[in-house]
Amino acid sequence: MKTLYIEANMGASGDMLTGALLEIAPEGADKKIQNLGIPGVRTEFRHDSKLGVGGTHVSVFVNGHEEVPGAAPDEHAHDHESEKYADIHSHCRESIETAHEHEHTLGNAHGEDTDIRKHTHEHGRADGHGHVHNHHEHHSLSDIENIIDSLDISSPVKKKSMAVYSRIAAAESMVHGEPVDMVHFHEVGALDAVADIVSVCLLMDMINPDCVVVSPVNTGSGSVKCAHGIMPVPAPATAEILKGIPCYQDGKINSELTTPTGAALIAEFADEFGYMPAMTVEKTGTGTGTKDLKKANIIRVFIGERFDRSADYEMKTDACRTEAESTPDTICELSANIDDMTGEELGFAMEQLLKKGALDVYQTPIIMKKSRPAVKISCICAAEEEERFAFLMLKLTSTAGIRASGYSRYILKRGITGEDSGIREKTYTGFGISRKKYEYDDLAAAAEKKGISLSDMREKLMNGMSDK
Repeated sequence: MKTLYIEANMGASGDMLTGALLEIAPEGADKKIQNLGIPGVRTEFRHDSKLGVGGTHVSVFVNGHEEVPGAAPDEHAHDHESEKYADIHSHCRESIETAHEHEHTLGNAHGEDTDIRKHTHEHGRADGHGHVHNHHEHHSLSDIENIIDSLDISSPVKKKSMAVYSRIAAAESMVHGEPVDMVHFHEVGALDAVADIVSVCLLMDMINPDCVVVSPVNTGSGSVKCAHGIMPVPAPATAEILKGIPCYQDGKINSELTTPTGAALIAEFADEFGYMPAMTVEKTGTGTGTKDLKKANIIRVFIGERFDRSADYEMKTDACRTEAESTPDTICELSANIDDMTGEELGFAMEQLLKKGALDVYQTPIIMKKSRPAVKISCICAAEEEERFAFLMLKLTSTAGIRASGYSRYILKRGITGEDSGIREKTYTGFGISRKKYEYDDLAAAAEKKGISLSDMREKLMNGMSDK
């Protein structure tokens, strides 16, 4: 299974994800991003290094200049990127007058600009060369959709881009208590965000992984200044988007590490959350932020083939094992008691766990407190994948907790024969034992074709009278 793993140990932002994915994307991806045709936007890439770790840094220029953060006196003075996008007028007008005095001290850890830079309508913004830029235009969500729809990209990429942008708008709407259609995006912030979001969606479409796994997301910690005052990290919009996603705070880095754009992109693309699964890595990519922090300000991605822990995979790999068959295998059993899910919902959860590579999943009828009938759902997985399947069970079921127990098991070597005959046989050997049985699906298909029972078909095969 072609798997993309995103390591968000230093959070996530749109430009950093773009830089990392660009390093594993097919040839020509950089030209496609540079030729997106977003009005007034130019994207540039350069090699960068953070604490000796090399990667790609992405710079987005809007109307001829790059929105870069001002110098902050310390790591506590980083602003949050969520307000780069949303201008809820009923909340923000009172803050415009006070924005000017702060505008040169703000910016989040990844170098993305803030609401305050976009709110200096009356004062303008001075760039590094002394030029003043005024950004008076605002865009509604429908305006953003028109911009994205006009780009020369495929329909799936357009839909994904709007889905990500809609997550940000919905979060801002929830935080500010305003309808989504009242959310307006500042001209520069909107176009910068469109560039980040569309670039990531385009790269993901080109890379086309079967599964995306994301590590627990580091939000950063501390507080940030913005036009509304001092806000905690993660910023309210980021926290809203990250609902249901494993995340944590790193008290050693007092900066905003995950932005609303980064959170929205992860929420949209992630299939699973956990640490890197067993996989054969083919390519790695690194994206860098702007700020120099105590830890390398980077995000890394890994693409490769995942080890499938399904029964078919075990049949192939077990046949290659040595004769050390007396060594017990180590597995983990994860279980939870459920009394508030329908049979359909439980069935779907079981199917998904098996599709994701669980060794076995089963249900046991139980009686809980107050004599309520319930079900214990159990998932058997490899010991090294305990955390991944625990996250999956929490995601797929209504339980608030998962029990985990480790076991040793003795297993027979497994194999497959008769693949050319049309009816395969499973073989089991070891510990002086040798046995086999017909593959059910093949046996059932042959019995159905002949219009006889399974037992009659099995007997025919054993007596050499198949005449398939």
